[in-house]
Formats: sequence, structure tokens, C-alpha cells
Amino acid sequence: MATDPVEHDAVLDTVFGQVFAESDEPYPNEQLLADRFGVSPQAVHETLDRLARAGLYQPGKGRIGRNSEGLDLLRQITFTGTRHDYTLMRGVYELCQRMGPELAALAAARVTNSLRSGLRSVAAALDSTEDLCQRYELSFEFWQRTGSGTDSSLFAVITNNLRVVADPCAGLLAPTMAPGLRRGDLYLELAEAIAETDIELSRALARRLLALLCDPVIAVARSLEASH
Repeated sequence: MATDPVEHDAVLDTVFGQVFAESDEPYPNEQLLADRFGVSPQAVHETLDRLARAGLYQPGKGRIGRNSEGLDLLRQITFTGTRHDYTLMRGVYELCQRMGPELAALAAARVTNSLRSGLRSVAAALDSTEDLCQRYELSFEFWQRTGSGTDSSLFAVITNNLRVVADPCAGLLAPTMAPGLRRGDLYLELAEAIAETDIELSRALARRLLALLCDPVIAVARSLEASH
């Protein structure tokens, strides 16, 4: 029988609190956890099983930590209804802002005809619409293609997983990211710089564009973290 999602949230909220605090304290057994949170042992077992599959929890050791977290963690712990949503959201956009310029530079160094046409097409589509939600989706498609264009399966997996987290947030975050989303000209310039194998210009344009996209989201996330 499935347990109440609220019970899972009670366990997850506390576990996430320890994860994001980078605590290394061991957890007691499942029954003690259930008693501590006032939830069923089944809820604790199912929740810890999810965390173990994500690489957060080490069964048998009763310990959580960041050392073994995988990218699938993003899919499993996003939007739990706690302040940790904002911590994770900030982390996602900080990662995008720092990784994006290097992805663009690497894509420029390894550009293919398929990547050239793909980036130009997406940039043109973004520049031609005034709908911020469409621009938001096209923006992530642009960066996803850029990640795939690095000819690195790891970067492709990272950008794919980041998009999984970002897609449900279009209605919420598109207005916040408007300063960057409205700069269709920068997407066009960046697509052209990558197409022309201009590594340094690609890096510089990506850094400029991502500051416009990510800085507002990071600021909002910090504010929401502080208020919860």
C-alpha cells in the first residue's frame, strides 16, 4: 500500500536539511527515524530507498552525504515544497552560469555542420517570438544543443538533466530571466561565434548572456532561502 506523500515530505525535508548543511552525522535506524518524525516505518523505508538510488544514502551505514550524489538526484529531489527547493534552484543556475561559457568555447572548438545549423535555427526562433515562455524553452534548447556539441557525453548528460529540472519552471522563471531572454541578438551572435569557431568570442558572449539570465534567478533564490 502506498504511503501518504506528506509522510515522505517529512522525512525528505529533514534529510535535505542535513544534506545541504553538509552534515556528516549518522542517522539512526528506520524505526527510530519513524518515531522521530512521527511517520510510518514504511514511509521512512521508501524515502531512504529513493535517496539510496540517487546516491545520497548509504544503506547499512546509516549515513548521508554529498560524496556519491549522481545527476539523477536532480530529478528526484527538486520541488519538495521546502526552502531547499530554492537552495537547489540557486545551485542549478550557478552551475549554468559557470559551466555555460566553457561549453560554448568547447562547442566552438569542435563545431560541426549539424551544430551550426541547429544553433542558428534555435537562435532565430527565439529572436522571432515575443512569448517569454517560448523563449525560455528555446533558451534551454540552445544550451542543450551547445552541451551536445562539445562531443562530450558527460556534458550532454549534465545539460539534459539541467533541462529536466528547468522545464517545469517556465511560467515561474521566464519573467525573472527576461533581461537575458529578450536578448535574441546575443543568442544570434553566440550561435554565429560558435559556428565560426571563435572560441574566445563564444566564451565571452556566453558569459555575458548567462549573467543576464542567471543573476536575477540567483538573487531571487537567495531571497526566498532567507525568508523560509
